[in-house]
Amino acid sequence: MSDLAAVATASVLEAHLRLREAGKLERDIAENYAEHVVLLTHEGVYRGAAGVRHAAAVLARHVADSNYEYLEKHVADDYAYLEWRARGRNGGECHGWDAFVIREGRIVAQMIYFACTPGAR
Repeated sequence: MSDLAAVATASVLEAHLRLREAGKLERDIAENYAEHVVLLTHEGVYRGAAGVRHAAAVLARHVADSNYEYLEKHVADDYAYLEWRARGRNGGECHGWDAFVIREGRIVAQMIYFACTPGAR
């Protein structure tokens, strides 16, 4: 692989993050995800646009879209890693990571893990 592949991967990752922060899930799916994307999560395997929507809904129950702090971003060739944390909807904190395989300008696989701690009541 070349540095050009890493630049393209980083570009898709940044576009994905901008659209999610703006709450534009459908545009993100249309512009950044492959039709047959596979999502592997700690709660199951999801596929395609419906899978992306499901995984986004699961996370949205815990964290608002614009509420993220990105702790680490790494890109190598067609692969990207993102570590993040965010305030939870209940006042707690969520911490997680996503790993991506990005080919020909589209996310073809995404691995997602997160955990949340409850806030003070």
